[in-house]
Parts: sequence; structure tokens; C-alpha cells
Amino acid sequence: MLEPFEAPKLKIERARRHLQELETEITAYFDRKPMVLMVEKPDGLEHHGAHSWTVRIREPVPIHLSPIIGDIIHNLRASLDLLACDLVRIAGKSTKGVNFPFCDNPNKLDDFIKLRNLTRAGPEVVALVKSLKPYKGGNIALRAIHDFDIRDKHEALIPLASGGASPSANVRFSPGGGVTPIPSISSRIRKDGQHLLITIPIPGVPLGTELPAAFALIFGFEGSPFDGQEILNTLRHFTEATESAVQLFIGRFDKPVASPSSD
Repeated sequence: MLEPFEAPKLKIERARRHLQELETEITAYFDRKPMVLMVEKPDGLEHHGAHSWTVRIREPVPIHLSPIIGDIIHNLRASLDLLACDLVRIAGKSTKGVNFPFCDNPNKLDDFIKLRNLTRAGPEVVALVKSLKPYKGGNIALRAIHDFDIRDKHEALIPLASGGASPSANVRFSPGGGVTPIPSISSRIRKDGQHLLITIPIPGVPLGTELPAAFALIFGFEGSPFDGQEILNTLRHFTEATESAVQLFIGRFDKPVASPSSD
């Protein structure tokens, strides 16, 4: 048997390795310059002389990133269940039916701690679990790990692309004789040929110009507090939140495991 807390720490380490793999894959993807922002004539507005800042997708977001993201989430979620089992095992109780509790609001947390059999670990553990606020609106990162893990069992965690223009100082136009800088703009990229901006022709920026732009991969889950957030930084945040939760119990409960009872 592993020493107390070794199992959850191993799961976090595995999540970190998957995170390194994901970072390598995303870096390689963007190094291939899969998306560009071009100045084009917008369909249907050619006779008006308008120009469009149009996204051209040369390579779609790789679908093989999805299972890597799922592996990161699953390992982090599993580490919390293993943590709960270790805490109960340290108390000399059976780990049958033990899981780390999550619920929708703080009023239900006591019930879910009992339902997940974590009361077997003792009142001090229960108090610490409550301090983590594993419910919606509480510890947002931990709750998101739980929600994303459930989502990954029903639909692939496929990242979305987000892109924005970062015009240089000379990208300006002069309506009515004044000079107005073009602001930075961003949007979710849903298709090739998507227009980020329709504008009048800009001096020095003819049709066919490739504009300065930045692209990223984001989560696209409506209703989630991490909807629209950049994927790598979000997953790093999830990993740190999980590790902090485990570390909360290490030291205070890191001691030899008692023989389990038949509870």
C-alpha cells in the first residue's frame, strides 16, 4: 500500500505531465501559423468599397488535444477522491463508498459530506473540507474540475480558438479629417472567413495585408465561470488549486495508517 497522500500526489504529477504535453502540442500548433488575419473585401459589400479584417484558418484546432485536456481534468479530480480515501483510511475506517464531496450550494454540503462517507474521517477533516468550499460559488476552481470531469464523460472537451487584432501604431484611419487609431479587438473564431471588423479602406493597409494578430485556445462552455478563458493558464490554475487542497491535509494528518474497521 502507498504511504498516505502518495496516491493523490501521483495523480497531480500525472496531470502536470499531461499539461506539459498539452503545452508542447499547442506551441507547435501556433508555430505552424494556423490562422492569420487578412484585409479582404467583405462578401456583399464590395460595391461600397469596404474592407474586412478576415480570419483565414489554414489548419483547424487539432482534435487530439481534447483527450489530453480530459486526462488532466480526470487526474486532478481523481486525486481529490484519493485524498478523501486516505483521510478515512488514516482514521482506521473503511473506504467503501468514499468520495470527495461536491454540491450546488453551502446549505447542502453537510448532507453531501455524509453521503460521500467522509464523516468517517472525523470532525477535523470535515471542518477542513468545509473550509475548501467545494460548491458552486465557493471554490470556483475545484468545482470546475468536478464539472469538467463530468462533462468529459458525456462530450469531448474540445478547445475553441480565439483571435484578436493588435494593430500597430500606423494602422489608423482619418474620418472627417481626424486621425483615429484602430482599437484592439478580439472574438471567438468559429469559421474560416470570419470577419472581425468591417471598416473603410485604411491608408497604407491595402487589400491582401496580413495584420498583426494574436490567437489562443480557450474553453467554450457557456455557464461555466471559465468560459472563454485561455486553456493552459486555466489548467495550471486547476492544478495549483488541487495541490493546495491536498497540501492542506498533509502534515496535520500525515501519519501511519490504522487497520481499517468493518464500518
